[in-house]
Amino acid sequence: MTNVTEAVAVPPASGEIMDTGQLTQEDPRAKCARISLLQKQLECQEIRQIYLKSLINIEEREVQHAVTPQWKTLDAERKQLEKEMKLAAGELRSFFARFPNLLEVTYQMSQTSDDFEKLDIFYKGMCPSSNE
Repeated sequence: MTNVTEAVAVPPASGEIMDTGQLTQEDPRAKCARISLLQKQLECQEIRQIYLKSLINIEEREVQHAVTPQWKTLDAERKQLEKEMKLAAGELRSFFARFPNLLEVTYQMSQTSDDFEKLDIFYKGMCPSSNE
C-alpha cells in the first residue's frame, strides 16, 4: 500500500485573500476537517440569507397590508388586548400582595382531585381568620 499525499490549495481560515500559488501538503484528516468547517460555514450563511429574505418579505407584506381596514382592525384589537393584559397583570400583582399564601393554597389544591376538599383548602387558605 502506498501513501499518497497531494498538493492542494487550502483556503484561508479567516477572511484573508489566499495567494493562488499557495500549495501545502496536508494530512487527509485535516483536509476533511477543513472541508467540513467550510461546509458548515456555507450552510450557516445560506440559513442566514434565507432568514434575512423572510424578514424582508415580512416587512414588505406589512407595508402593503398596513393600509387595509382589516389590518387596522386587527392592529386595534391587538393593542386593546395588550392593554387588557397589562391591567390583568396589575390586578394579579395586587391580588398576590393581599394573599401571600395563594401559591401554597393552589399547590395544595392541585394535590387532590376531590372538589369539596379543594374548596375546603381554598376557604382555609383565603379566609384564615374564619378558621376555628
